[in-house]
Amino acid sequence: MIHFFGNTTSNIFAVQTTKELSTETTSRLTWLFGNQPKIEQASLDAIFIGPRAAMITPWSTNAVEITQNMGISDIIRIEEFQPVLEDFNDKESIIKKINSENYQKLLKEGIISDGMVPKLDNCFDALNSGVQKVHIGNTSMLTKENNFKFVLGDINNENSLKSLKKKYQIDLVFHAAAFKHLNILEDNICEAVKNNIFGTLSVIE
Repeated sequence: MIHFFGNTTSNIFAVQTTKELSTETTSRLTWLFGNQPKIEQASLDAIFIGPRAAMITPWSTNAVEITQNMGISDIIRIEEFQPVLEDFNDKESIIKKINSENYQKLLKEGIISDGMVPKLDNCFDALNSGVQKVHIGNTSMLTKENNFKFVLGDINNENSLKSLKKKYQIDLVFHAAAFKHLNILEDNICEAVKNNIFGTLSVIE
């Protein structure tokens, strides 16, 4: 379960635990986070920037170790998040939803960048095509599915691909293993060609 400490107009601390927090533990964490109170909400109606759900930061590892030294158990992870503001000089201007208008502004200011750009472009394309609702998730959502399995491999290894296809009776492939960021690929031509061209041929064959 996830608990939030802080203020929605400033930084938020998200605390993942194995059980509910006791009053004493809540008090200790409030002190640890600079007297930031616990927010009694299961979710926050705003947009925040912070670590990816599937990537625990070194900061979190250190924070959890500190709580253990304080005698607090059952804490799995602690991460810090910042709200996205429409006006950096106005802490009350928190963006709660992204629409086509503020998306362009956030894109221009560099708040939204890199891998989030194609995701949001696809979302708006879907909405403009008549889809009622879209959701951006991550691979952690798939671990709950019984028919889904992660396998670490190399798309250039044809024997490995054939073995996986035979083992899991694969009859449909969505190829998303290409490298992106053209500026980096242009400086690493050999690796770009090996993965994006020859790797794609391996998948097709």
